[in-house]
Amino acid sequence: MEPDGHASFSESSSQAQEGQKIRRTSRACLQCRSRKQRCHVDPDNAVAPCQRCKAAGKACSFETEAPRGRFHPYEGAESSFRAVEQLRNELASHRKRIEELEAKVGIPSHASPSTHTVNGDYHAGNSSSASISSPVTQPHEMPRAPKRKFTMDGVSLGAPIATLRKLANEDEDDYPDTPAIPRMPPPTDGSPYSMRAPSHARPSAFGMDPVSQDIITVDEAQSMFDIPLLFTTICSIGARYWHCQPSSSQSWLHPRYPQIIDQLDQCIMSLFLRPTSADMCLETVQALLLYAQWMPLEVPATGSTSLPRSRFNDVSAWSMIGHAIRQALFIGLERCVYAFNGTQEITEEDMRRMRVWVNLLSTDHHLVMTARLPMTLDPFPATSVARTFGGNPLAEPTDLRYAGLCELVAIVNRAARHSGDAALCALDPVSLQKANNDLDEWDSVWTVVFSSTPGYQQFNTQMPFTALRWYRLGLNVVSLGPGFFSRRMSDKREPMSTALRTSVDAAASMLHCLSAEAAHAPLGQTLRTLPRTPLTVNPKALASFRFSIDAYWVTHAFATVFLALAFERGAIDQELNIVMPQMAPPVHHPPHEASLLARLVCLASDIFDHTVAHPPAAHYREIVFNTKQLLFQPKPSASANPQTNGHGGGGLEDIFATIMHDGLDWSSDPAGWPGQYAGPVAPGMAYSA
Repeated sequence: MEPDGHASFSESSSQAQEGQKIRRTSRACLQCRSRKQRCHVDPDNAVAPCQRCKAAGKACSFETEAPRGRFHPYEGAESSFRAVEQLRNELASHRKRIEELEAKVGIPSHASPSTHTVNGDYHAGNSSSASISSPVTQPHEMPRAPKRKFTMDGVSLGAPIATLRKLANEDEDDYPDTPAIPRMPPPTDGSPYSMRAPSHARPSAFGMDPVSQDIITVDEAQSMFDIPLLFTTICSIGARYWHCQPSSSQSWLHPRYPQIIDQLDQCIMSLFLRPTSADMCLETVQALLLYAQWMPLEVPATGSTSLPRSRFNDVSAWSMIGHAIRQALFIGLERCVYAFNGTQEITEEDMRRMRVWVNLLSTDHHLVMTARLPMTLDPFPATSVARTFGGNPLAEPTDLRYAGLCELVAIVNRAARHSGDAALCALDPVSLQKANNDLDEWDSVWTVVFSSTPGYQQFNTQMPFTALRWYRLGLNVVSLGPGFFSRRMSDKREPMSTALRTSVDAAASMLHCLSAEAAHAPLGQTLRTLPRTPLTVNPKALASFRFSIDAYWVTHAFATVFLALAFERGAIDQELNIVMPQMAPPVHHPPHEASLLARLVCLASDIFDHTVAHPPAAHYREIVFNTKQLLFQPKPSASANPQTNGHGGGGLEDIFATIMHDGLDWSSDPAGWPGQYAGPVAPGMAYSA
């Protein structure tokens, strides 16, 4: 009883003090205040004059002053909350009325342009150059909305992410009304995914159990449940690709994808805001790595016609990798390399920690190549034991690939150290030549290693050779500099022809390795010796590429735009040969459909058109499509378009500037990007192993 009495006494005291504070005795009228006299007021009448003013026959300020109550700091917030609630209720009422009207006139709720996709496998025999004059479309595919002219004028070389960013940002607000990609509605009670559905209506638990299907072991499953962050992160990635063949009636996302992401966000917030000693483990580093490589999507609320937005961009990826690095250093993950130096027996745990460490090293340096953000980790201790790690009896088939990737990362790190710039924003010719020589030596050594090791067929089209091509392109583009493709720099291109030659070959090889022809080409065959036949997509490569990490969409879109811009600026011809400045005529015609450039760009367009329809793949598919469309458009002559000699006008160059610009919102609606058309929904694809 004593606490209750004390509480009631405190409440009565506070009420009494509040009543005293609002009395007029706590202030004086203007006349008494100016004379610094005591003001005698009437406490019962707020507008009565004070005694001194009344005796002097003067007007008192109390008579005209509005009474002021006590200051309430949260009064504004309360009124704002009430206004928001009122607005929300009005919107709900309007929405209900609209639905009733739609039901009366027979319009389906949330009507949007219908989308029909073709359900079928992608056949390697389809010609990639058959659609040069028109986009790669399928019957019943959603038409692209008309857009204003998409140009590439004023583009400069820079970070690949920033270049693609500028391309996607220009004029994105001019056409805000975009066709909506249909999404699966939330599960109803009758849905097999509803928790309230009867047990006989739900999918078979045995068929969906990863333990019974021998995908993971019981110990691995228990470890996932012990670490909710890792388990939820893996679920969020799988939920992005729940339906491999999206149709007009179902989405590619899991029906409960928003709830999965909400749960993942709660786990991330708990890790960052309320970490415990149990969070300081290897599984936390794995979860952060997975999050950074396959970032979640922001799904609009039910009934919205806007598209999902990706959280992936250079800043968010760099931030998450930074958190992963701090967690790794806290648990001493960098010391895992010492287990491969001594004579002690190497355990499964040592191998597992080494895999995570090499993955963290490669992701840290991949951001240097794509976003020009400074690297953090030192790869050389891991590089010194990489081959021991890859050749260990406990090694998995991918560990040898990790070993080769670790040596590639060391080459990039060495180039950055020699140039004195950890972000690789500039690279001097000596450092570039050393890096190119190291990459060539790596290529020759590891080609022998993989060709002589059983189980690595077609290794030259897989990791780490895909990373080799990207590192070659990224390093040599840095050496070219931002103004290399400007017309004022044309007289300075000849000393940089080696870097340009390497960049063009690397970009072309990145695209060609996804073709069916590359899978059957003998080792050492160059692109210029290929038969002049259309390049077709390799179904197996495409099936793997569709599930790539988010950063891979940046690299391949950048390679496509780089080749197109080099041709547009007269640096190369349609067969990818270097054109000297004094020999470069103005380009007024598109490349021939049988040319190497045309076949590669059409191949890239086919690849992106048959990927999943959600971000970030959908964003970069639009850039590649616009690049192909502009490349094959007839070029106006200089007399007809005087702006082509300056920095304005309608050329392909602005695509590159858009990619490099810092203002690109990666998660923005791709249909709102510049170009003549908005992005289509890719046709349904059957996943082939």
